[in-house]
Amino acid sequence: MIVAATLALVAVTAQAGQEATRGSAGDFTLLRLQGAYIKWGAPRFGAGATVSYTLLTEPRRDPDAINCKTMTRLDGLLDRAGLDMATFTERLTSALALWQSAADITFVRAASPETSDIVVGAQAVPD
Repeated sequence: MIVAATLALVAVTAQAGQEATRGSAGDFTLLRLQGAYIKWGAPRFGAGATVSYTLLTEPRRDPDAINCKTMTRLDGLLDRAGLDMATFTERLTSALALWQSAADITFVRAASPETSDIVVGAQAVPD
């Protein structure tokens, strides 16, 4: 699933990059969760952001998470997809670089899931 999501991210960000010059703030719908708008960085439209990410290295449980309350490493998922971790990491890095080139966002690798905005792993209990 995460491999497909990463590949979809590449396609979506490429399209977003092509459309970014034509769009304006009124062309987009902001994500709302539990009544609040969700945005990285400063809480105003048009302000860029620095977002941290990490790859999960051990099982993790977060009962407060909205999705993926229980996660695990990518190994099993990558095995089923026929990918090794080096290839996946290369593709993830490329997808994030493409996103950066299309939007006012910067991705940095975090030291741990506890300090990361995005945790990349596999959902241990699919829902």
